[in-house]
Amino acid sequence: MSGFTGTLASMLSDGSPVGIAFYESPATRVDLIESIRIVAEVDVTETTNVEDAFVRKDELLVLSPENEVDAVRTLDGRREALRDRTAPVVLLLLRGGDAESALRNSPSLASWVRNAEYDPRPAALDLESEARRFHEATSMTPREWLEHWRAGRIDDTLEANLLYQRALLHGDER
Repeated sequence: MSGFTGTLASMLSDGSPVGIAFYESPATRVDLIESIRIVAEVDVTETTNVEDAFVRKDELLVLSPENEVDAVRTLDGRREALRDRTAPVVLLLLRGGDAESALRNSPSLASWVRNAEYDPRPAALDLESEARRFHEATSMTPREWLEHWRAGRIDDTLEANLLYQRALLHGDER
């Protein structure tokens, strides 16, 4: 399991009712949701409605609200009501967006999710070298490989899922 996948798996299983996952663009948000589905190994419910976090307590929710700032404020203001959750809600936030700032100004929620954040960005990675190694291993560029994956031409195996994570490092824009 890659470090990123391990961090995501840890966030989903640490018992916290809320986790935060950051994305860079709409395309990487879609890929992040797919990563959560793969790692979760249980049914995942996607929602845009923050109220689902308080009603659908037994479902692993991926919350991708239209207004991320309002979602952060709502979750922060109703933090205690989230204690009844039996499955986590993963709030997706745009990296560098207004909601990330709102999270820093939401002490109740921020303190709770401090160890339940998933950031798929590598700290420092030579993407050129990684792309070269990826091509050597697969005979495809990361973008080509992702096209094959999305078209269903690559079997869904553990190795393929790890390659999927590596391919996502290259910020594939659709």
